[in-house]
Amino acid sequence: MDTFKEEDIKLAEEAERYHELIANRCTHLPDGTVMVTGELDSALYLERLLKTVKKIKNSNGRVSHLMEIRVGARVARLTRLGNELALACKLYPECFHVGIGSEETPRYANHKFHPYLDVALQTIAEAEAVVNDAVAFKHQEALHEAINGLATAIRTRCNTQRIRTEVKNYKRNAESKLRRALRYLLSLFNKRSRLLVLRVDLYVREEGKAWSYSTEADEAFDKFAADLSSSEIVPDVVGWMSAREDGVERGRHYHVLAVVDGHKHHAGANLARMLGEYWVNDCVGSDKIGSYFNCFALVKKYKHLGIGMIHFSDAKKLLGLYYATRYLCKDEVQLIATGERPRNFRRGQEDKNYVRQGAPRMKDDGLSLARQVLLGQLRPIKARDKAKKI
Repeated sequence: MDTFKEEDIKLAEEAERYHELIANRCTHLPDGTVMVTGELDSALYLERLLKTVKKIKNSNGRVSHLMEIRVGARVARLTRLGNELALACKLYPECFHVGIGSEETPRYANHKFHPYLDVALQTIAEAEAVVNDAVAFKHQEALHEAINGLATAIRTRCNTQRIRTEVKNYKRNAESKLRRALRYLLSLFNKRSRLLVLRVDLYVREEGKAWSYSTEADEAFDKFAADLSSSEIVPDVVGWMSAREDGVERGRHYHVLAVVDGHKHHAGANLARMLGEYWVNDCVGSDKIGSYFNCFALVKKYKHLGIGMIHFSDAKKLLGLYYATRYLCKDEVQLIATGERPRNFRRGQEDKNYVRQGAPRMKDDGLSLARQVLLGQLRPIKARDKAKKI
């Protein structure tokens, strides 16, 4: 039996982290050029801040201590968490403000963040001027009080019943989505032992950011999803799933995983390119507004990316598919896509009329390894939830 090691798990996680960097923080030109955008700074800021907030929420101690260095002179000694908060305050204006003076507004206005980020950004917005002034003018006691007060406020607000319930709901919904998505993939393997997995990220260019939130943009993706399901974009599609996300700079975008019959097709890069070009030309209508990223550009460097031909007996490929699916269902999305249509995760319907061809499989349906890899890392369902259909 093909198995994987701890190193394979790390490589699969690394592949998805790199994919997120390229997919969410860069812009992709028609000639295939990838360029870093202003989204990078904001996204990295939010990523670090979320980690800091979690540590503050679960800590009790102060993040600054006043130390007397000589008679009448004291200095604020910040802990690692204190330094992380001070840095968050320092970077906040440039990452999240636009305009100057009376015209200055928060860049994140009208966005909905992960609950912890929502708390942190509001609290930092209230405190960053005092913290930054204390640092700039070396007011040690003022810095000590401000940074401890900021940590206490974040900790208190994150531990309210409302925020705790919101975070719990996010995690529960993400786990439920992931479980259903993985079972959906298993149903596809039950009919075909080889699946060709395509991944493509669909965007609206920053210049069309406002349009990305319009009804027309929703309809453009509706067309893409319908035509993908009916194999009008690429042939022999047996399944698909997508995640809709928001970006501070780039606006709304979609991550798509499409599954093609692996017994009929063997090369996926051109098929994925066809998906991206169909989005740009047939759904959005112009490469001046629409763009895409073909994830096959990453396969030479990251072989654990959950892409390309996957056989149900290949544990390492299945592991990559697990992390690719988890990426689509993650609960810690920085910005939550909102609007009239609440469905941020979508997938195709299982073809229950399909009859598997070929000789019967040995050892029941032959999916024991696939189940182990795809479902084995999920948390067990609590006893009170067992009766629920998932």
